Amino acid sequence: MNFAHPELSWSFAIILMIGTLVLFVLAALLSAGAGRLVIPWLVQRKLNDGEQRKASDYLNMLHADKKNTPTMGGAFLVPAMLVAAVVGGIALTLGGADPLRVWAAMGAAGFAVLSHAGLGLWDDYCKLTKRGKDGISGKKKLAAQTSIAAIVCTAAYLLVGDAGANLVLPFIEL
Repeated sequence: MNFAHPELSWSFAIILMIGTLVLFVLAALLSAGAGRLVIPWLVQRKLNDGEQRKASDYLNMLHADKKNTPTMGGAFLVPAMLVAAVVGGIALTLGGADPLRVWAAMGAAGFAVLSHAGLGLWDDYCKLTKRGKDGISGKKKLAAQTSIAAIVCTAAYLLVGDAGANLVLPFIEL
């Protein structure tokens, strides 16, 4: 089956869903394996934000169980997700999809993931170096996330080209 011109059929949908499930399982296994290595390292170095917040005593009571939970979970989640995405990109390219579009889309998605991961890393760094602080302010986070989304949406719009004028609903013929 050629991914460049997929027929709207059950067989294509099933192949796509199975492929997505395989990539999800791959990312989950890689993440679990890396987590077994990274989490003890994070705990050993006491990389948790552990301080109580000024929000309210009730919230502090609810979060008491999380006191020693390490921060920086993206350190093993993001690489696992990116590896699975690259494997999916290779599979699409080998399946006949336009390599330029596949890898341009992967680049835009990778930019989004890495930018948000960088934002999370910055937030965690602020929490760890300024004890008792909540990390980056909500306004700064929202501004950064909005900027990332605007860049990725612009890239997606530029990648779609003339295909953006067509509405395609799976399993429904219009």
